[in-house]
Amino acid sequence: RSRRLRDRARRLEVAMPEAFGSLAISLASGYSLPQAMRFVGARSAEPIRTEFMRVSFAVNCGVPATEALDAMLERLDAPGLELVVLALKVSKRTGAPLGELLREAAQLCHERLELKRMLDVKTSQARMSARLVAGMPAAMVAFLTLLSTDFRAGLATTVGAMSIAVALTLNAGAWVAIRKIMHVEV
Repeated sequence: RSRRLRDRARRLEVAMPEAFGSLAISLASGYSLPQAMRFVGARSAEPIRTEFMRVSFAVNCGVPATEALDAMLERLDAPGLELVVLALKVSKRTGAPLGELLREAAQLCHERLELKRMLDVKTSQARMSARLVAGMPAAMVAFLTLLSTDFRAGLATTVGAMSIAVALTLNAGAWVAIRKIMHVEV
């Protein structure tokens, strides 16, 4: 994924707990769904602002709330949003109160962020070690090439050049394997 998409996903992930909390407060205060969505949109940053305002305007213009919420789900891939949209649909049909459910969704999103931060902290030392271990052989070859005439003479032979090529290939393979092991999807 491109850096821009990752940044957008990160902004969404950080903003969703507050958006869910604001939605819970506004619905508990007696706002209708379009009013609550407009309330959240007016107080949120992009891309939440646009999406919540779009739902509010769509419902005010006569689009059924379930369709407007489904359309938002298609456009906005945010953690916990699917659960909240489902709860809003059920509440719209049954009239059930949503305050506690939305507060719980906000709390779950907040906990997910905290777990992700903790994971980053815990794996940062391992990532640094992997970089050092992968970089040391290449640095050592460069260092020996600069300082040792015997090493340069050995590199000039076919066996020496092939040995270095095999070693660097194995090092690159190890680096790829370490990166795959370190990649944790949250």
